[in-house]
Amino acid sequence: MRVTQRVRRILDNYESDNPGTKTNLARILMAGRLGGTGKLVILPVDQGFEQFIDDHFEGTPFITELFKTAYRFYTKTQLPVIRTALKLVVAYNLTMHITMVEQPPTDQPMKGHIDDEDSKFYGRTVAPLLVNFQIKCAMAELWRDLQKEVLEQLSQLYSSVYSGERLKNWPTIFMLASILLAVWEEMQFDCHYRVPDPAAVEKFCRDMETVPVGVIVGLFHAISQKLPAFTE
Repeated sequence: MRVTQRVRRILDNYESDNPGTKTNLARILMAGRLGGTGKLVILPVDQGFEQFIDDHFEGTPFITELFKTAYRFYTKTQLPVIRTALKLVVAYNLTMHITMVEQPPTDQPMKGHIDDEDSKFYGRTVAPLLVNFQIKCAMAELWRDLQKEVLEQLSQLYSSVYSGERLKNWPTIFMLASILLAVWEEMQFDCHYRVPDPAAVEKFCRDMETVPVGVIVGLFHAISQKLPAFTE
């Protein structure tokens, strides 16, 4: 298969992988409008946030509507901190999700093609292992950085309640706290299914509930006391 210099440089980073895996990767990188550029389109990001939420949270209307409401709040306010929090949602869920690829036009299905008609992903193709691993590593690093950034900005917003206009940042605080608590609930849920040690799962969930969740809820309750009364 003929490949561009850019694609060849990418493939050179995986000399230890077997030829079949590298051939699949080359076919993916040489296909479509971005073929040969070394770039890949991540559909959950490029097709829109609400479509991403529908695909990943099917059957959970509460969390689906929560994230969609947060997104609509962002489209109205264009607040960078809300955008960062929504990026956290996407990055964390992509870390937990198996990466799929769009198969290039070919007579033969690629390795990883799902032919189980009962599967939600019937007809799609699982990404080669090295692609899946690299995306998971990148997303894991990204969501941790984003979470840290959101927590820092939320802390600043909490502090602002005690000075200046008490109602100014309240909607933003509410949205950020809701997004964080929803993501942390996901982490605890995922922990039950992905960690084989029940004791470790129990400790993780207990620590989550008593420290980060407890702090967010406690601060949220504290600043709610600072809201003006209806008579003011």
